[in-house]
Amino acid sequence: MDQASLCSGAGRHRAVAAVLALTAHTLIGIGLGGWALWLLLGREEWRVRRGLLTIHRAVCGWGWERRFGEGWFRLVTDTDGNSHLLVQPPGGAPTVLLHGIPADAARLRGVGELLAGQTGWALRDADQGLGVTGRKS
Repeated sequence: MDQASLCSGAGRHRAVAAVLALTAHTLIGIGLGGWALWLLLGREEWRVRRGLLTIHRAVCGWGWERRFGEGWFRLVTDTDGNSHLLVQPPGGAPTVLLHGIPADAARLRGVGELLAGQTGWALRDADQGLGVTGRKS
């Protein structure tokens, strides 16, 4: 393109469209790169003891963690039939720990029972909890 066509209305629109397309592709590339980095180098560790669940995540030496000092575990099945294991702190929003397809419901229950036994917290089905809709798995 020459200088005159860049200054015209149509030329500016093409330039803006090219920049927006490049920006969208760049953001998608960064997102995919971050996801690949997490898959290759990311680490998640659950530390479970009586009355405490700590989820520690790290990638490339940078880490963060989330602690739950009290609460209960909940099994929820969404309208698509997928199962979810949540931890529900009192007075707080539930946090999804694990997702599963319909065939994974028994495995999620097993993990929930294991965590409940180690922490001393209750394991409830969706109809026994508060705040999250779903049908009983």
